[in-house]
Amino acid sequence: MKVYFHTPNALHAREITQELAELFYRTGFRTLRLGFETSNPLRQKLTGGKVTNEQFQQAVFNLRKAGFSRPQIGVYILTGLPGQSIHEVEESVDFVFQSGAYPILTEFSPIPGTHLWPYCLENSPFDLSSDPLLHNNSILPCQGPELSWEDYLQLKLKIRARHREIS
Repeated sequence: MKVYFHTPNALHAREITQELAELFYRTGFRTLRLGFETSNPLRQKLTGGKVTNEQFQQAVFNLRKAGFSRPQIGVYILTGLPGQSIHEVEESVDFVFQSGAYPILTEFSPIPGTHLWPYCLENSPFDLSSDPLLHNNSILPCQGPELSWEDYLQLKLKIRARHREIS
């Protein structure tokens, strides 16, 4: 039976060994999405320490060695974290491209009660505590002078252009 698999929800990059990467490839996985969030080591720790830069690079290396191409390996980068600058996001995008994968920007959405919530309240131009609709990621609720909606849209265009150049 010929079937194809896709992983729209992020896989944990640190768990992708060479053996697992080869198994994914042999069994018909066509598009993989990895959770990475940021290449900034400090922010990695602040967001739960799910994966390090080295673990991420090893996962991409394993996937590429198994036969996956850059466009098949999409990597989610969180955008709009409290206090995050456009420079930090750009560094993460460059890091993902240099590692051999394709960056996909995802918009951060604040969640009340999490350890980031107080930082969200401090860093948002919106009164997040007054209306849950303001938590919606489509407005980058924690955007600030370091990362605006316009910055975000421009970076998305740059990613598309760079992808076309190297594909």
